[in-house]
Amino acid sequence: MKNALILLLAGSGSRLYSSIQVKKQFYPIQGKELFLYPLESFVMSSHFQEIVLVVDEEDEKKVDSIVKKRFPSFSFTLVKGGKDRNESVYHGLLSLKGKEVDKVFIHDSARALISEKEISDLVQASLQFDALTLVVPVSDSLLREEDGKIRYIDRKNAYRILTPQVFSFPKILDLYEQGYDSFDTDDFSKAIKNHWSYSLVRGDVRTFKVTQEDDLRLLESVIMK
Repeated sequence: MKNALILLLAGSGSRLYSSIQVKKQFYPIQGKELFLYPLESFVMSSHFQEIVLVVDEEDEKKVDSIVKKRFPSFSFTLVKGGKDRNESVYHGLLSLKGKEVDKVFIHDSARALISEKEISDLVQASLQFDALTLVVPVSDSLLREEDGKIRYIDRKNAYRILTPQVFSFPKILDLYEQGYDSFDTDDFSKAIKNHWSYSLVRGDVRTFKVTQEDDLRLLESVIMK
């Protein structure tokens, strides 16, 4: 079984950029860029034969220099990001075409604290299913406000969706090449729409996505413990 990882580093993270003055994936925590935390976890797991880093064109040399210094014995493929998440994933998938990949893991670099257990659980489950996603059960009460009206949402069997998400590489590549809905916010939704076999894999609440300044402070506090 040949596994590949697509790590998404493209984008400015505009909600955070104005306060930290750097793209969040390059924000230094204890002298190490944020994106290196998840990347290290994947490299050290030894489950991946191919790792693709999807980056903004302006950051290619910077990322290449960082990863060569950090992982001198591992070969990465750097790919130019697209105008949105979907196009960035597509570019990553195309770079793996012809490399006989069985399963592809797609991960947001802003989710820094991916654990060894989560990776191992996904690798094991990927032997049986076409699509997987990490999830954590929703424990808070939920409401939606629309047109000045509030409606409470039943949280029973509700989950927060995390990454990595894992797919049969031939199937997801074919799906993207046939055309895809650019409004999808993740790739697991594409698999569900196409009735692939799937499973939900319990994740860790610490695998949260850094999107706001509070998330960054929380990440720093966890890492610095």
